[in-house]
Amino acid sequence: MNKKKILYVISSPDMSSFATGFMDAVSLSPAIDPYVIIFIEFYDQRNKEDIIIDFNLLSIDYKKVEIIQYSKSKLGIHVFQRKYVNFISSFSKLHQLSIVHFLTQDTFIAFNLSVFKEMKVYYTVHDLEHHAAKLSILGHLKRYFLLTMKDKRIIRNVSNLVTSSEHQLESLKKIYPKKNIYQHNMPSLITPGIRKGNVKVKELSGLEDYVLFFGRIEFYKGIELLYKSFIENENLKDVPLVIAGKGNVYFDRDINKESNIFIINRFISDEEMGDLFSKAKIVVLPYTSATQSAVTSLSYYFKKPMIVSNIEGLRDSIIDQKTALLFNPKLEKDLDSKITLLLEDHNLYNEICLNQIEYEDFFYGLSKLTSDIESIYN
Repeated sequence: MNKKKILYVISSPDMSSFATGFMDAVSLSPAIDPYVIIFIEFYDQRNKEDIIIDFNLLSIDYKKVEIIQYSKSKLGIHVFQRKYVNFISSFSKLHQLSIVHFLTQDTFIAFNLSVFKEMKVYYTVHDLEHHAAKLSILGHLKRYFLLTMKDKRIIRNVSNLVTSSEHQLESLKKIYPKKNIYQHNMPSLITPGIRKGNVKVKELSGLEDYVLFFGRIEFYKGIELLYKSFIENENLKDVPLVIAGKGNVYFDRDINKESNIFIINRFISDEEMGDLFSKAKIVVLPYTSATQSAVTSLSYYFKKPMIVSNIEGLRDSIIDQKTALLFNPKLEKDLDSKITLLLEDHNLYNEICLNQIEYEDFFYGLSKLTSDIESIYN
């Protein structure tokens, strides 16, 4: 079998976990000969060997992987964007690559697609529509010009679009009936760092059996619904709640009622994830909107029952009453009742843990993902 030579363009830290899971599957393919360019931040001190390990690229020829460091400032990235594009182009010509797949969302792609007119270009659409956010007028303008407009430009000008969201697949087909639209399972977020990690979360010393929200703190994730449940529900006053992730705490807090609530507002490293999840009792995804989410892969891996908003984008990776419980984010007290049910019904809790073992491979199995990815390039 003649392998297809494909260049994958990745950026770190944005989409690092997604790209790691994706490349993990690609590396198993007998049909793909992968080449990789990874853009890293100016302050990233990792050497090439460390990055290759972190992205699970050990099976790829060392010479087929290149690491490029961004300029120190964001302005510099925009000013010198042609430099990055030219590097991708030169690398492609050097290795005689005719296919490039952008897993990154970098702005420089949007305004330089003409450089790749001789190549077959694929672009992974992570969010067709951007999530609701609490921003200032200036913040909304920056978001529109630096994110929304850029994404729409890329999507409009690339013929081969890829998504890992089932409902986003249908939306893309309706909006762009003449384009080639492909879909694959969401890659797992389980990185080598998570598998090997043994770093303790210092803020959780002595704490266990808590209800956990993990992820970047953002408006659309509905964290205030979970917080409100623990502030107002007397039945949960002795149950610990951990909110772990970096971001702006956008909701009003009642500090006097937070004796059982622990907010860890910082970046959680991969090496800390084992400690964070293994000591949790339940994982909650209270999102009010979602295109997709791979946080469920962490719950499957650590065998932690989930309570998940009954919305598109989250339903794709769970089975209600088997691997998780769905709740209606618009129905008051529904989240409270689902938390109480899982805490009190030990048979249901244990059954979900067993079901997660059974269904983890169905949702996040590498062989299925590898097959899906191979079909994209046929």
